[in-house]
Amino acid sequence: MLGHEPSIKHYIQVAVSNLVTLAAVVVGTIVIVAFAQGYSFNLATREVEQTGLLRIESSPVSAFVEIDGENKGEKTPYRTTPKAGQHTVRLTRENYRQWTKTVDISGGEVVWLTYPRLIPNEVTTEDIVALTPQHLYGFGPNGDWFIYGRGKTLRIRNLLQQNEEFSVTLPGGATVKNSSQRELYWGSGGEKFVFLAASKEQKPQYFLHEIRSSTTTNITKQLQGYELKELLPANEDYVLAVSKKNQGAHEIINIETGESLSLSDDKEAMYATNFEYAAAYSPESKKMTLWDGTEVVEVPLLEDLTDLTELRVFEQSNKPVIAYSLSDGSVRFIVDAKEAPTLKRVPAQGALSSVSPSGEFVLLDLTTTDNGLAQFAAYHLEDSRVYSFELPELNAEEPVSLRWSGSHHLMGLQDGKSFIVDFDGANFQVLATDATSVQHVGTSSTNYSYEVQKRSKDVLLLRRLNLIAEEN
Repeated sequence: MLGHEPSIKHYIQVAVSNLVTLAAVVVGTIVIVAFAQGYSFNLATREVEQTGLLRIESSPVSAFVEIDGENKGEKTPYRTTPKAGQHTVRLTRENYRQWTKTVDISGGEVVWLTYPRLIPNEVTTEDIVALTPQHLYGFGPNGDWFIYGRGKTLRIRNLLQQNEEFSVTLPGGATVKNSSQRELYWGSGGEKFVFLAASKEQKPQYFLHEIRSSTTTNITKQLQGYELKELLPANEDYVLAVSKKNQGAHEIINIETGESLSLSDDKEAMYATNFEYAAAYSPESKKMTLWDGTEVVEVPLLEDLTDLTELRVFEQSNKPVIAYSLSDGSVRFIVDAKEAPTLKRVPAQGALSSVSPSGEFVLLDLTTTDNGLAQFAAYHLEDSRVYSFELPELNAEEPVSLRWSGSHHLMGLQDGKSFIVDFDGANFQVLATDATSVQHVGTSSTNYSYEVQKRSKDVLLLRRLNLIAEEN
């Protein structure tokens, strides 16, 4: 019948249906949130537990994975969902030294161990090039190239393509200057460099060489009246130089056009560069300036820098970051220095050492420990975490040289021995135990590492360390 009103029973049915739907939505939401936070039901123990996701890779692959002493025969690459908490991961492979790390996993967190490097039990070596103390030589910033030269010839060896080598004959009768490694100035990506030579009259000559095009250009005229400090970005041929005619001002010069920009008018200015930026601080004017590849801007000071001791500039997330340390050992960062400068304080004291290629970590040289071991820390800029570590077997009284090899490893040198260590100090490994007089180490690739060893008073050797074990 038209106009018939629903019964009370109908209203009850609708209400119950809505309540059931609402309850299902609430329960479903709780389940989804719990799942996102890592909660799950363990059928074996009949308990609700919180887990995370752990993904493990290694170089080389196919390493056995052991977690908290349990080895199920799984090999890298591997993924698992361990309980939230602390776990010990151990990687083993025949003919290689084991790799171990303790990781903290939170519920719902994804932890990636993508960087483990397994080092052979016995690192074999091969002599590549014989040098003399009169040679100019140096490794490229990415470990791709090794440059060495003497007299009228400069040689460029591709370390990734072992048999590829180019020879460059200096134009105009110039000869390679052999005063020090610092006479090589590398550009971004390691594809071009400036080197210092001498003319027939023994006057300083600067040459810019582009590796891929194999072109060598004399840029001495453009740098007349300047002292070269750094080669700047590869997309343009800029250099940072100190003007001898303008009372020591730091200027950025376009080699092609001869145009210059003043980075700082103070001859006492402290400066820093990377392949994208240049920064300077003037104690006289108390000004911080930044060059971003197109213009020089003033960066507002967010605290007193009277006691500035170290200065660095680098890129992180496509934004410039200026790092500095003060005489009391405190370390600071000016993040997004051009657009929105923000000050970050590092919860550790030490001297700025170097920045990882990705700008993810900054290495700090800390004070020595009570037992006399060298101590360092890697500061993670994004999550503000400090990874402090000691270097075992190394006496802090001997100088330690560390350089980044990729984003998570450091190559080191002390007392004539080379070693590799993870960014947090884990898995310290001396590479070639027979070496006692290594002079310089280059960054390592997956398969090889390179170093220059002093064999005698008059002989240096570039040698290759094989990081892939021989199979039985």
